[in-house]
Amino acid sequence: MALDCREEESESLIGSTDSTAESVKPRKSISPSHPHPQKLKEILNNNNNDKDHKSFLRFAKLVIVGFPYVALLICLNSKDIMSSELSDESTYQPKHANVTGYVRPNVIYGHVHIAKAGGTSLNGILANKFERVCGHKGSSYDAYQKNEKAKKAEENGGSLIRGNFGVKADKYFRLGKAGFEDCDYISQEKEYGFWHEQFPNGKLHGVPVELHVPCRDPVDHLLSQCNFRKETRRLPCDSDADQSGALYSAIEACILSADRFHRKLTETFSVKCFDFKKQFTEYTSYISTTLQSRRFEPDRVVTRMTNKPRNRTDECIWDHPDLLKKTRDYLMHNYTSDDEKRKHKGDETGGLIILSDYYRFCDECIGSKDDLTRGTMT
Repeated sequence: MALDCREEESESLIGSTDSTAESVKPRKSISPSHPHPQKLKEILNNNNNDKDHKSFLRFAKLVIVGFPYVALLICLNSKDIMSSELSDESTYQPKHANVTGYVRPNVIYGHVHIAKAGGTSLNGILANKFERVCGHKGSSYDAYQKNEKAKKAEENGGSLIRGNFGVKADKYFRLGKAGFEDCDYISQEKEYGFWHEQFPNGKLHGVPVELHVPCRDPVDHLLSQCNFRKETRRLPCDSDADQSGALYSAIEACILSADRFHRKLTETFSVKCFDFKKQFTEYTSYISTTLQSRRFEPDRVVTRMTNKPRNRTDECIWDHPDLLKKTRDYLMHNYTSDDEKRKHKGDETGGLIILSDYYRFCDECIGSKDDLTRGTMT
């Protein structure tokens, strides 16, 4: 009986154990709004991945849309910095130099180097101040070094007169062997046919060539030519105004290179003029607005002379109004070069070169719309 009781207690304990075991089993969720923790973790992970993906897409879109604007701001800022640096004054860069943003003019300038009209000095000054000057008496590519040699020679007592430093011709540009494709300003002291030969139809590869002619008072110009020939060569002041053979012979003996200008140039080229007395002031200022300044410019350009200065006290013609008038009239209307005289004698190789063309052209041009120095008439 006792045994039965123990068995019942044992069964009761066993039953109690089974009941407890059943009570600790995981319970199923009774609410769909409260998922199982494991499921909740999976959902949260999926949501985070989705958010990361959307954030990446938004960032990528921002980069794609905003990059051009950022690049533009960087570019503009870089240009501002560069401009600021270039505007700073330095030892080697003149502040006025137009080295940035330079645009070549749609024209090439040609300087008709009339003998004894200041062309040698003008050519030298422009070659030392500006880029792409190509001249018989000076070119930009070597002007600086030539001027430095001239300065040293001058300091050592060298002569400034013709035959020494600073005035020797550049044979390459004189002969045209170097070409003129990289020239903005061309100065030549050759016969007028040079311009037609080098620039047919007045252009170089389609770019028009504009000629600039220095104009000087005819009598003053003549006396400079006489001074160049020989110091002892003077116009006679004791000749009778009615018997002018000696005077005219003396005039013809002084004339230099009468073939550098001809009216035919005006038929092909746009031809401008400038006042001889203003070529180192107003004309130089005018041309500086279109030519590009050199990066390295000498502190001074050595004076370039081809003869000794004139002694005006020895020029007696200024004291004889009658001879002065006859000389001026002869230069303006009568004088023809030796080339024309040869043709009149049957030599067909001579050309019709008329010196008076030059003086008459200048008489018409100075003060007109084609006068590059007319704004400062004196």
